[in-house]
Amino acid sequence: GNKDGNTLFYSNNEAPTADAGGPYTVNEGGTIVLNGSGTDPNANTTLTYAWDLDGDSVFGETGVDASRGDETGQTPTFQALTGPATVPISLRVSDGTLTDTVQVNVTINPTAQLSGITYLDADDDGVVDAGETRLAGITITLTGTENNGTAVNRTTTTATDGTYQFTNLFSGNYTLTETQLTGFNDGMDTVGTLGGTLGNDVFSNITVTAGANGTGYNFGEQNKPAPAPATGGTNLQASSGGQTLTGTSGINRLLGGAGNDIIVGGGNRDILAGRGGADIFQYPVLTDSIVDGNQVDIIGDFNQPEGDLFQVPFTPGNLFNAGLIGGANLSAALGTVYGSLGTQEAVFFQFGSRTYLSVNDSNAGFQSTNDLVADVTGIQFGSSLTVANYFV
Repeated sequence: GNKDGNTLFYSNNEAPTADAGGPYTVNEGGTIVLNGSGTDPNANTTLTYAWDLDGDSVFGETGVDASRGDETGQTPTFQALTGPATVPISLRVSDGTLTDTVQVNVTINPTAQLSGITYLDADDDGVVDAGETRLAGITITLTGTENNGTAVNRTTTTATDGTYQFTNLFSGNYTLTETQLTGFNDGMDTVGTLGGTLGNDVFSNITVTAGANGTGYNFGEQNKPAPAPATGGTNLQASSGGQTLTGTSGINRLLGGAGNDIIVGGGNRDILAGRGGADIFQYPVLTDSIVDGNQVDIIGDFNQPEGDLFQVPFTPGNLFNAGLIGGANLSAALGTVYGSLGTQEAVFFQFGSRTYLSVNDSNAGFQSTNDLVADVTGIQFGSSLTVANYFV
């Protein structure tokens, strides 16, 4: 009490009681709104709320000093950084004179992931064997529902090694769907490590729990048979290897054997595959595979590490990989690519879900009637992109 002359003054103020709510649970990388409250025996007192969310014993921080979110008010938002973790947080309630502090835990659950490979399953056994071509640029869609009821719809495309991955997934039930490739038939698909139901290019009913790592959701493809040969076309298949397969002026389907074959398409839209060994895909003239008239050859399994090579009338001066190119159509994309391509140079590029090789003739700029363009989707690149590694 205070004494003023002969008068004594006594304070009956009592400390408030803090309640931090919780305990709380949140997924890694997510947020959760905290629910603090306080009671005070002095009914007319206004209470203030300050939190310590980052464990530095400093209450009420905001901005850059508040690593897990601003620490003021009854209902601040807590930001979960990494998990798994159990994070103690504190609430301090004040009536302006007295305070009460209470602690509660926030449990941060780790996120999960799903992954797999899209590949050319040469022996159709559902196993990703060494040397089998990985397919890049394939669209994979993830749909489903998190356990809290949130709907999920995400897409990605496979990398140059055929792999795809969805990360930062919360517990729930999910479906993976492959967009079927043009130019290929369905092969065997393989359910991954977290299980699920196998459908046509679909894995459904995948139950994902906190921190789970689902791998091996692999989509297999098969080379698509060519249409029946047009007049003058031919279907040839090597019995073993070490053979030269030469098409004619129609639509050809030329399949090598296990050895080192030479495959020569004709002047139309041909389907070519080496199928093992160090094969040479030979173009005596660039116009054997061109955009004009939809005469772009499909080479289904070019494998540089196996020793496959292209042969054109000259040795290109340079070889590049232009990456993913946009455009209204293939010719427009090629116009963009050729903006930085010199004469008698070669380039790989991706347009949509397909991968192409183009070789420029002796004239600058792209010409749909003269410059070689071949669809090499599924190509297995080597470690070094040099002319000597890809051209005879």
